[in-house]
Amino acid sequence: QAIERARGALLAKLEELDARLRRLEKDAARRPQLAAELARAEEAVARLETLQAERTRHDRILAEAQGEARTLTETNERLRAQFRELRQHRRVLAEADKCPYCLTPLDVTSRAEVIARCEHAYAELEAQGKANNARLAELQTTIAQAQAQLEALKREAQALEWAPARVGSLRQALQQAQQAAEEQAACQAERAAT
Repeated sequence: QAIERARGALLAKLEELDARLRRLEKDAARRPQLAAELARAEEAVARLETLQAERTRHDRILAEAQGEARTLTETNERLRAQFRELRQHRRVLAEADKCPYCLTPLDVTSRAEVIARCEHAYAELEAQGKANNARLAELQTTIAQAQAQLEALKREAQALEWAPARVGSLRQALQQAQQAAEEQAACQAERAAT
């Protein structure tokens, strides 16, 4: 009877060890799959970090272009005001017998010189305005491209937002699978000893 009890206890222990080994083997067998998933998730995290750096760069490009565009727009407003003022001066000087500003008499030659100076200043303002407008067109293109790029980066980053949390849970699952493999070896040794 004692032998039968010992034999029964031994068989029960073996069944318990076998069940435990099956569970540990199943958990340990997940290691390659978990490692592959972890590698994919880490790649996604790396891509997400790259996207964030790109977003920062494009945010800077956008802010700089918008700032320069605002400055040029303000400059163009001032140029238009100077342009109107210069046109008014030219009109007044073309009809005046004496300079309305310094009251110097204007003969044909001095009037022509003053009008020529107005024309020269007018041409300079016009050239500066054209250059500003050309630069503004370039900046508008840069702004549109940066905004489109930022939108694309935002969409791609949103699709990868899961990655950091997934990496953490996969690392934990992989560590548990590794522990199961180590425990499996110990359990096999215990079964062999039994």
